[in-house]
Amino acid sequence: KDDADVQDIIIGGRNGASDGEGLAYPASTMQAIGEPDDVFVPLVGIRKAICVRILNSFSDNRNRVAFTLWCYDVESGMEWYAPVRYYSDFKDLRNALLRVDRTIANIPFPSMGWSLGFSSEAKESAKTKEARRSQLEVFLRRVFAGVYRGRLHPYLAEVAVHLQTFVGCDTVLHEG
Repeated sequence: KDDADVQDIIIGGRNGASDGEGLAYPASTMQAIGEPDDVFVPLVGIRKAICVRILNSFSDNRNRVAFTLWCYDVESGMEWYAPVRYYSDFKDLRNALLRVDRTIANIPFPSMGWSLGFSSEAKESAKTKEARRSQLEVFLRRVFAGVYRGRLHPYLAEVAVHLQTFVGCDTVLHEG
């Protein structure tokens, strides 16, 4: 019976929470196992370590600055380029993570600054673009480090799923 209950949590059954789109995040529901202070956080499908670097930035055909991300899955040895990402994608990721784990707010995140509609991202100086690229990389690497080196917490799997999806890990591993 205990094994059936644990399996039910892992596959997102009656104890799992849902994001409304059919994906279950079993870590959304903690479960005491053994001693009262013991907490079970299922990490099924969570990669053991992913290295991420933002290699460069470039202007797309709509005059927006896009970022190229290189990823390496330490567990499988696979490497890939994530889908092209924009500043707004990073901001959306941060907001999604903040809903799950408020401590993400402690990780510095670059601002876009004030453009007042007179300039676009593409017209920013190379120094400003490089600074933002570097800050976004630091943000992303610190969030990943929190998953892989930080304290175990009840929403760890949910944060990891957001990150893995952001870098295209779910797609790459299913294709490979």
